[in-house]
Amino acid sequence: MRLLSTKIISHFLKERLVLHQFSVVEKAFIEVRPTSDVAVGQVAKNVIFTSQNAVNIAFKNEKIRTVLEDKFFFCVGKKTKALLAKNGKKVIKIAYKSSELADFISKNNKNDHFSFFCAGGRLPDLERILSTNNIKITPIILYNILLQPHVIKGHFDGVLFFSPSAVRSYAIKNTFKNTHAFCLGPSTAKEVENYTKNFSVAKTPEDAQMLLIIKNYFKKGYE
Repeated sequence: MRLLSTKIISHFLKERLVLHQFSVVEKAFIEVRPTSDVAVGQVAKNVIFTSQNAVNIAFKNEKIRTVLEDKFFFCVGKKTKALLAKNGKKVIKIAYKSSELADFISKNNKNDHFSFFCAGGRLPDLERILSTNNIKITPIILYNILLQPHVIKGHFDGVLFFSPSAVRSYAIKNTFKNTHAFCLGPSTAKEVENYTKNFSVAKTPEDAQMLLIIKNYFKKGYE
């Protein structure tokens, strides 16, 4: 079975796909570009990170790293939490999707102010839910995501998507016909649903879960 990944995947995932007799072609459909001058301003006591990109960029910037020294951290995803821990930060709450984190904060941090370190052009789910519940949230844009569409030739039995932006980029020059989409999370799946009903969604945004849905989908095809 031939798979196309819309980003360069981890050694863990690629190795295990190959072990299960999949051939994998990797192509980066988006580019993460840090903003040239981040307007940090007044950072709230509570900060939110929903992506590994944001953590990496924030802690490589000495100015940002300094203002994050005494903050309380809330995040989405185990890998995001692991990166924060690597930088010596303790996470108060981890969730598997932004809406889940927003629901938790809405119930447990009603009078708090949050700074959200994020990308430009992000999905508004987290901010919408918090604003609806009268919780102040201030976005601090660390990077922008640029689409890098490629024409993909040849047939692939499955396409791996890790973000809504990659879905949009892929769709510019390619079709979803005669293939199955594998989505790392619900926001990515929501974007894929605009183009096809043939998709599977990992239960949690982890490589092991992505591997599981790929194996299960093709296993069913041979039963």
